[in-house]
Parts: sequence; structure tokens; C-alpha cells
Amino acid sequence: MASRNVTLDSDAPRRWPTVEVRRGLRHLRGTSFELKQLIAEVGPFRLSLHDDLFDLLVRVIVSQQVSMKGARTVAARLLEQTGKERFDPATITKLGVDQVRSAGMTNARASYIVSAAEAVQAGSLPMDSLWEMPDAEAMKALVSVRGIGRWTAEMILIFGLGRTDVFPPGDLGVRNAIGRVFDYSASPPPKECEVLAEQWRPYRTLATWYLWRLADIDDRAAAELEVYPV
Repeated sequence: MASRNVTLDSDAPRRWPTVEVRRGLRHLRGTSFELKQLIAEVGPFRLSLHDDLFDLLVRVIVSQQVSMKGARTVAARLLEQTGKERFDPATITKLGVDQVRSAGMTNARASYIVSAAEAVQAGSLPMDSLWEMPDAEAMKALVSVRGIGRWTAEMILIFGLGRTDVFPPGDLGVRNAIGRVFDYSASPPPKECEVLAEQWRPYRTLATWYLWRLADIDDRAAAELEVYPV
């Protein structure tokens, strides 16, 4: 079953419409006490959507298996090399693998970024057409490009296309959060996470966002301890 394409509000940044969020939260709260409690602790749903899919794709590839802070640093360096405000296929292709790598990433990751740029320019990765594709078709188009795996494609569907029912079982942050929220002795394997997430359809993206935010709760608690030591 493909998730719906959210009809986005016109305000910037792009977000899910309020009525869709309310409907999704109502559904998720009814699936378990644990998820209901997490939603209450995290607070309002604030997922901002990226309107430039190629720019987002580059940033997601940069962030593969590295810390968020490290990814932001590398992306900023690479963007500075382009001399532009956003990444575009022509500029990335012109830079080439060596110069992309010099921003501070592995040769493999740099080659993935250049391969994606070349695929967009050649038309084999039709970024503009992704908006109208069902989830499965969009995933297939993305993962057909060298260096774009399932997780990377899922991030494009979540943060770019605004799809409502995407769940990344291989995401370590999601697995760790599920382990904590649902009191597992350890982070459950991807397949077990997928089975658990079935009850969250058709709002698995919404549940995923709340699971990611569990780390933010920990950060806030740590900050409070620093300001108000026991």
C-alpha cells in the first residue's frame, strides 16, 4: 500500500497540514500506551519538508553513517565549493569526485554524489517525476542509482516528498528508540521493527519522527542538569 502524498500547506517551511497531523496523532495514540506517552513527552509534530529534492539527496548521502554534526560540516564545505546556495546536478558533475571528496568524505561517498548528479542530468533519475510516483515506484527509481540504498531513498520520501507512511527499519536511531520505548532488552532487529510498525499504518512517518525525537528529550534533560545541578 502506498502512503498518501500529503497536500502541503502553502506556508514556508513546508509542513504537513494540521488536519493530517491531528488525524495521524489520533491514530497513533490509539495503538499503544507507550507511543501515546512518547507523543506527549515530545510535543507538537514539527517536520519541515525540503522542496529541492536533489539538494536533499546530496545532504542525505553525505549523512550516511556519520554524525549529524559531522554531516553538516561536510555539507557546508561542499556547498562552499559550489559557490551556490543549493546543490545542483550540473555543478556537482563539474566538480568531479576528487573535489567533492576534498570536502571531507570518503571516495566512495563522493562517487555516489557525482553518480547521482550524472543520473539526474542523463534523465535516468527523474527527480521532478518522483512527486507523482507511488511510494514503491519512487523507491525503485531512487535505489536504481549507484550509492542510493533503501535508507537514503526513505529519507527522500520522508523529508522531501512528504509521504505519510514511510518506515526505515534499518535506521539505528529508530531501532534504539523502539527498544527503549517498548522496553526491549536490546535494540530489536529491523524485521521485528517492521512488524511492530505495521499497526502505525498509514502514519508510519509520523511515528518515525516521534521515535527520532527521543534523543532530543535526552538532550533537553542533560541541558537541564547542567543548568540546575542536583
